[in-house]
Amino acid sequence: MAETNHTSSATNSDCNASSPGVSSDAKMAPEGFNRRKAMTAMTAIAVAPAATFLPLRAASASTANRRDWDRALARYSEAKEAHDRVDAEHNAAVATYRAECGKPNPEFAYYRVDSAGIADRLNRSADIRRVGNEIEARDYAGQAKLSADDFSAIARKATLLVDQYDEYLQRCEALEERVIGDKQDRWEAALDKLDAAQRALLGTPAPDAEAMLYKLTLLSVDMAQADAEFQEDIVALREDARRLFVN
Repeated sequence: MAETNHTSSATNSDCNASSPGVSSDAKMAPEGFNRRKAMTAMTAIAVAPAATFLPLRAASASTANRRDWDRALARYSEAKEAHDRVDAEHNAAVATYRAECGKPNPEFAYYRVDSAGIADRLNRSADIRRVGNEIEARDYAGQAKLSADDFSAIARKATLLVDQYDEYLQRCEALEERVIGDKQDRWEAALDKLDAAQRALLGTPAPDAEAMLYKLTLLSVDMAQADAEFQEDIVALREDARRLFVN
């Protein structure tokens, strides 16, 4: 379908943390794509220095395992790099798709040609009648009575619009298959792996304040979105911060 959505780029895992992880550039997702839940563009939150809001306390070696952290961070970094490679390919394909498919005729929306059901070719006659009613309501609202010629003109215009929209859908569907193909599936798979690696990293005790601040920075985007999906991560972060910084 012409407006099949392929949300890409910025993810909840993107953050410009300088240490001890992998930095990345926040990128805006291409418009009009949404096959899976859209991962919205990043909204950075400044993280205050720990000493300004919590009494700083060194983490004990018995409660923070450096090897576990390094292992989780390496897995996250690997997943991030793999995602970024696939993401670049996906973004390029989406840009090509959007450029070649082009914007739909604005009359499709004005006369509600793009309403649900229009792509079902078995309903073509019903769609023509429905679009004809829209044309009559919008273009002939001031006329008390319509002539036979008026009804013929409405029918011709409705038929033309329905057929044009059907051709637009078919052309863009074929273009999507050719240009995007399995890149969408590979992007989603890479994103799932990145999400899992991020959750594993956030659930790993930070061995020092630097690692804790990295976790805070990494999660700040998710916290900003205030999505219930991330409540478990936020709770884990809070408890880890208490372990490191609160006496």
